[in-house]
Amino acid sequence: MGLCPLLVFEQDPVEPKLMFLGTEYGLYISIDAGANCTKWTNGYPIVSTMDMIIHPCEYDLVIGTFGRAAYVLDDIRPLREIAQKGLNILEEEIHVFDPPEAVLANNKRAPGFYSAGDAYTFPVKTGAVELCLLFQ
Repeated sequence: MGLCPLLVFEQDPVEPKLMFLGTEYGLYISIDAGANCTKWTNGYPIVSTMDMIIHPCEYDLVIGTFGRAAYVLDDIRPLREIAQKGLNILEEEIHVFDPPEAVLANNKRAPGFYSAGDAYTFPVKTGAVELCLLFQ
């Protein structure tokens, strides 16, 4: 990694070998408890990485930068699995990561509203949860 000011550090609470380092010049990731760090360049600019947090339910790395907006590294569970099982996963001819649980959302008109409102229904195992949003 060289000499680079470290601005923020986030360790995965589920897999302690997975670490994220925010520096003055971008984002670095370690899957071996900090022994090696790799610069994350997939759609992420060279920018001061000022703050990071791992969302506890969505498993996203939410990143705050200085002057370039916020970024979300969507669903870090594959990185967790690589950190747990090692880099030999990447040498396999094919490897399928466990997919996240999906939620089906149905869009319909909000009951009782005759304007720009929409209702979104999210079926769950015990029934349905209905969330009504009114956009004007």
